Amino acid sequence: MTGAQDLRFAGPAAELGALVLGGVGLVMGLLAVGLLLVAALGLQAGVAPGGLAVGAMAALLLWQLRGDLRRFRTLRIEPDGAWVLLGSFQRELERLPADRPRAIAWQQRRVMRFVGTVRVDTEGWLQIETPDGRVRESAHASPEAQAPARASLDAHLRAAARPR
Repeated sequence: MTGAQDLRFAGPAAELGALVLGGVGLVMGLLAVGLLLVAALGLQAGVAPGGLAVGAMAALLLWQLRGDLRRFRTLRIEPDGAWVLLGSFQRELERLPADRPRAIAWQQRRVMRFVGTVRVDTEGWLQIETPDGRVRESAHASPEAQAPARASLDAHLRAAARPR
């Protein structure tokens, strides 16, 4: 391998989704502040419960986004064997030196998505555990979308395990 190998667990649509989710969460938060301010100033009666409800939804949305941004989207395998976990917008989350042991596990679960009607899908992700016990998760996506990254990682691990 001459250069770094990038294994992508989420594509550009995930980046766009994070931007949209963050924007909607911020607008909802500002709306909630505005409604609560209107209620506090006594300009309109009965808007405080709506402000609290919108504020709670904004908080849940931004909490979901926070968790999503902590997951890595790309695993870069450097020529020296180091692994670099890259998050949204190629931000480096963590660098694992080549000589540092790590455990990996492929996970998956069934989830219900609400897209007009209820749809049951399977989502998968990679977990990397470091020797100090920290666990990093990749972005969650369908197993089909992550199949190329999984096949490349499996091939890399098989090649690295062969005696030289």
